[in-house]
Amino acid sequence: MKIEVIDKNYNKLLRRNEICFRVIHNDAGGTPSRRRVREELARVLKEDVKNVFLIKLITKTGANFSIGTANIYENLNIAKEIEPDYIIARNLEEKKEES
Repeated sequence: MKIEVIDKNYNKLLRRNEICFRVIHNDAGGTPSRRRVREELARVLKEDVKNVFLIKLITKTGANFSIGTANIYENLNIAKEIEPDYIIARNLEEKKEES
């Protein structure tokens, strides 16, 4: 999996970086999980994963890449004030044990 940042803007009012990115997943066996994409995006941008909130990840049928958007906040408290509850829940859910 490889991540390419397409666009990056800093929003002073909301104190966050707004990122548009492309995930290339040739050998991943399908679209990678949101958790995996979030962790890789945090690693590439050298940010703390708890401050990265994946908003959207879209893969067209048969494509080997996905386009996504994410918000990276200065800290978790700012994110909890601004992001909708479902986005927070989607990004901060605990790792589920696989059977």
